Amino acid sequence: YLLQSRQLVELQALSKTLEIERSSLSEQVQSLQEELGLAREEQHSLHQQVEQGHREAGSLRRKLEEVEEKHQMNISEVKMEHLHRCHELEAAAERAVAEQQACHAQLESLQKTLADQQALLANKERDLEQRVAAARGK
Repeated sequence: YLLQSRQLVELQALSKTLEIERSSLSEQVQSLQEELGLAREEQHSLHQQVEQGHREAGSLRRKLEEVEEKHQMNISEVKMEHLHRCHELEAAAERAVAEQQACHAQLESLQKTLADQQALLANKERDLEQRVAAARGK
């Protein structure tokens, strides 16, 4: 009977130890489950932040493409305006050169006409002087 009672006490002690260990393990499981829940929430939050980051990056990429496209269009417009102005200036320069050449030709013509008129006037003055001298001499 003593042996059974001793075994019973040992089994009760073992049962109590196992119960304490089971309770401790149960607490550990509960704590780990809470940590897992928190980790999952944090993972979900981080996943949402990553998705939001991807959306923002896509939006910024599109805005950058729009800005680059507008910039290229502005550059093209400036180049076209520059070419247009250059052509206008070249045409104006060509007109000015042509006008200068026409004025120069007209000046030369007028100078020749003036020289011819001066020579004719000089001839008429000599002729007149000869007539006056001839008329006096008579």
